[in-house]
Amino acid sequence: MPVCGLCKKEASLRASHIIPAFVFRWLRETSATGFLRSGTNPKVRAQDGLKVPLLCEECEQRFSRLERQFANSIFYPMQRQNVAEVEYADWFLKFCVSISWRILTYAIQRDLIVHFSEAQKRESTQALARWAQFLLDEVAHPGRFEQRLVLLGAIGRAPKGRQFQPNVNRYFMRSVDVDLANSESSAFTFAKIGPFALFGMIEFVERWQGTKITANGGTVGPRQYELPRGIFDYWMERAKHHSQSYRKISAAQQEKLVADIRFNPERFLNSGTFEAMEHDVRMFGRDAFWNHKLESAADE
Repeated sequence: MPVCGLCKKEASLRASHIIPAFVFRWLRETSATGFLRSGTNPKVRAQDGLKVPLLCEECEQRFSRLERQFANSIFYPMQRQNVAEVEYADWFLKFCVSISWRILTYAIQRDLIVHFSEAQKRESTQALARWAQFLLDEVAHPGRFEQRLVLLGAIGRAPKGRQFQPNVNRYFMRSVDVDLANSESSAFTFAKIGPFALFGMIEFVERWQGTKITANGGTVGPRQYELPRGIFDYWMERAKHHSQSYRKISAAQQEKLVADIRFNPERFLNSGTFEAMEHDVRMFGRDAFWNHKLESAADE
């Protein structure tokens, strides 16, 4: 029998989402066409996010309960009802840890951690063990392997000295992203769930003001953050990566996308995709578009 990644018991494994399924339903519902394309394979339409055999039924349900709480208490109120700020209880830290644990587990299982230093690899092993203990209620908090959250939103103009990618608002407001990143002095898991940017801290020395998710509860909402300067550059690299991935869409699929928009322009104009695109167009004009057929369809 296979072994559950979390509780280590022998059991049949469920195909577990790395990013919860409801996020992709939200993307489809609020998209310009009602369809998704994966950043890993944008040439074909997708219905869901990455799933891997990872958890037994009991642990899968443990994570599912946390996902429902996040969706109903934080994500949907802020995304559908425009609630500016919401309170969270102790369950939210567990939800955040569950996401970071999934990303790091997936990366280690598939040897995607080769770019880490030996010290960072050792820290990753310790982070994974501590996060598992916390999720299984064996310890009261994740210790030094903290969870940090930044709430992103639309940018109206580019501050001096900053180089923005022309899809920055679409990336900040809409994209779903997963990564395992490091530098000489830091290492973290990264999950982007629409405008929610979550960091699972493996190693860090820089200042992260206003970002910590606490075990005793708190609030999620707009605030002043103090982040390492490299984080902005990291986000721009991720936005560039997403843009380059979608440029791989075939000419036939591009035509299909344009045809979908022209077939139902009202959906397009009322979509979250169009809202984010408008912000990019205000900042960058024609440079916001890599596909000028899409630009023409939007102008119509």
